[in-house]
Amino acid sequence: MTATAECGRDLERRVAAFEAAWASDGPPDPLSFAPAPDDSGHRAVLLELLRVELELRHGRGDRDVLASLRRRHPELFDDAGAVAALAFEDYRLRLDAGETPSRAEYAKAYGVATDEWPEPVALPKTEPVAPTSGFPTPGSTFGPFRLVALLGRGSFGRVYLAEDRSLSSRRVAIKVSTRHCATEPDVLARLQHTNVVPVYSTATIDRYQVTVMPYLGATTLADLIDALRGKTDRPRSGRSILDTVNAKRESTLRDAPAPPSLGARPAEDLARVVGTMTFVDAVLWMTARLADGLDHAHSRGVYHRDVKPANVLVTDEGVPMLLDFNLATVADREAGWGGTPAYMAPEVLARSTAPYDARADVYSLGVVAYEVLTGRRPKGDGRDTDPRALNPAVSPAAAAVIQLCLAADPVRRYQSARDLADDLDRHLRHEPLRTIREPSFRERAAKWARRHPRLSSSAAVSTVAAVAFVALGISAASWRSSVVRSRDRDETLATVTRFQSELPALINGLHFERDRETDGAALTRWADRLDVTYGPGFHPTRLTVDERAGLAWDLGLAHALVARREDAEKTALTRYDRALDAFALAGRIPNAILDERNALAARANRAARDGSGLVR
Repeated sequence: MTATAECGRDLERRVAAFEAAWASDGPPDPLSFAPAPDDSGHRAVLLELLRVELELRHGRGDRDVLASLRRRHPELFDDAGAVAALAFEDYRLRLDAGETPSRAEYAKAYGVATDEWPEPVALPKTEPVAPTSGFPTPGSTFGPFRLVALLGRGSFGRVYLAEDRSLSSRRVAIKVSTRHCATEPDVLARLQHTNVVPVYSTATIDRYQVTVMPYLGATTLADLIDALRGKTDRPRSGRSILDTVNAKRESTLRDAPAPPSLGARPAEDLARVVGTMTFVDAVLWMTARLADGLDHAHSRGVYHRDVKPANVLVTDEGVPMLLDFNLATVADREAGWGGTPAYMAPEVLARSTAPYDARADVYSLGVVAYEVLTGRRPKGDGRDTDPRALNPAVSPAAAAVIQLCLAADPVRRYQSARDLADDLDRHLRHEPLRTIREPSFRERAAKWARRHPRLSSSAAVSTVAAVAFVALGISAASWRSSVVRSRDRDETLATVTRFQSELPALINGLHFERDRETDGAALTRWADRLDVTYGPGFHPTRLTVDERAGLAWDLGLAHALVARREDAEKTALTRYDRALDAFALAGRIPNAILDERNALAARANRAARDGSGLVR
């Protein structure tokens, strides 16, 4: 387990321990609750602890808290992303307290961009309330709501089942947060999808931001993971998901009414779909539906940025739905660093300067699926991401889909949530995957048999066997001459298999800079040796169509990575062209690679290529 992954795994535990120490012993030192300074997760955890401290200190009326943190932790204030996050948190807390802080003062003092920050608005003055003890309790009245039950809790918010007394005591779920998000209502207004929890309205009550949603159930994927934790084996049936939903509903919502039907998927309820599937297929089905929801958001320029089990509601009808777009960003706006480290893509965790895109949400969803399937989170460095090592019930094709989500290099990942959803749905329909080739011939044959039950019946097999026997006798004379061709194919396939088995480690080595020169040189040798369009002495015609397409895709990635390492523009451009030619043979050219090539061509004043790989 890497230090980064470990930091993400116990972040919530560290925050809870910090809050408990604050409540019992007074202000503790956040450094005592953070990993060691040489741990790769140190800065991310310390940042979250300082945000908690800001909240707690403002809650008891302290002033100049941010300046105090800066004096105590100057090393963290060298990080522009951390400074921006803490500065906005301090500004927001002062707004909540009814102050009118100056955005210009923050820009001058901390060098942060404040143009997108909300203008100061005078809020009703209330007595300061510490967030650990000041949230309303079930049974109390809160604005127009009567709180029925607590559904969930976090460091800065609570989710309740409530009755809206202004609307005939309609049952709703409300999120009560001490963090005011100016963008969440605008973001959610763009979305209307079966797998995204809709929002009725937002409001400010006392010092809290309140988000009002329909009540659809009380269970999240985090509850499912907790229910399965400690069990030696994963469940065999999707019925276990139904049991978790029922147990959660009965234990916490005894007096709650049945949730309203969503109507969009009347046949895909929990008992009729998930309950009749294997556990693995049920998880894959739910992942596909969440990918549908993410694709809907991405198509409207919205990225979730905090996909994790606690933010996935499993409704009482069995529909998985994305929750909490509090950290979501819109494509045309800047966004600060945020999210939950254990579920962040490597490029986001490293605070890459590249803008957040759909592939980062796909990675997070892959972590969620892996965790539900295996009971553990994958390592954060792109290695050991095969769920079959912990759950043998996962098929090779399903494992390949999860591994593609978890690729450390975003170029090697699913390029869109739509591609992920399509492959999962195809797999569940027993069809070949589209984005990647089927890794197992046996599973590919089994899928074919399920799609063609009549042709795979015993009578049909007997007939085929008889025909094959006659054909075998007729072709006996030509068998000897085929031995040489078969041997050549075996040698070719062995070489390709060795290349494809080494490729992930070489890519990860380049991404994490373990040994760039050695890995880069090895990648260059493989790309030149096996090139399906340029390589001398290599005969891809000895491969099947599927094998050739898979090799072409992997070689396209290899050429693109080698191109990035080239110093000379002309050499790099040639290598990019070889990558595009290989991708064209595979049947799909990644837009990211095409954009990289054309950007380089523009700098070198050369011709651009279009989406088909042709020069314009």
